[in-house]
Amino acid sequence: MFRTMPVTMWLIALSLAAILGFVISPRHVLAFVAGDPRQYPWTLFTYPFLTVMNPLGWAFMMAVLWWVGGQMESFWGSRKLLVTWLTLSAMHDLVTLVCTGRPEIGMTLPLGSLCVAWTVLNPRAQIMLMLIIPVSGVIFRYITLVGMFLWSGLSGNPLSGVGAVLVGLAAGYWTAATPARQLWPGRPRKARSSKSKARLKLVEKAPPGNVLAPVPELTTTLEKDIDRILDKIRVDGIGALTPDERRTLDEHSVRLRKGD
Repeated sequence: MFRTMPVTMWLIALSLAAILGFVISPRHVLAFVAGDPRQYPWTLFTYPFLTVMNPLGWAFMMAVLWWVGGQMESFWGSRKLLVTWLTLSAMHDLVTLVCTGRPEIGMTLPLGSLCVAWTVLNPRAQIMLMLIIPVSGVIFRYITLVGMFLWSGLSGNPLSGVGAVLVGLAAGYWTAATPARQLWPGRPRKARSSKSKARLKLVEKAPPGNVLAPVPELTTTLEKDIDRILDKIRVDGIGALTPDERRTLDEHSVRLRKGD
């Protein structure tokens, strides 16, 4: 799992380390991991690791992170997931700090925003709420946003709840507006195969009067499969992929991370 979704697994591992550290030295860990970002700027990104203390609650939170984060990492790639997670964590912490005067603590809000992003990619996916109530991805999005408002708004200033919802909506909009592995909106860049890159270098190095004719870029079977899988995700959501398609997407993600 560390190979196919390393960022997700590291987030889980760091949360476990923070919880164990809190049990040993709660005062120091609370200040170092989830302190005031005006004194400890890094806590803008580390506070989610110190989430619920109840073992069952923590296990449930990590299961949601593993499920949602793993799927988003397969679709987005590790780099985009990491940037998204850090951005959402900082935004939620700043909103809570401005509205209530205290820093945020726990993974609920950034994970909620990540769930909203997931529902944008999986609007028709069926989710068993509380393991018994089937709801669609769209309904789950609204339930998540209401939960974020209640979590943040009722524990302090209601404006904090509004801010949490706005961050969640921004995460959903950004997910819809950006191509799968790009951080900013715009046309996705077409990746060249290694053979195409080699041929391009030959053209660039060819001496005057001996210019090589341009060779059209080859589209491999794997590239066609990836394009088909991404189209399917855009239409039906990532939950509609077959095990073979998930395996192909995961293997492609590993190759991209290695720079192949």
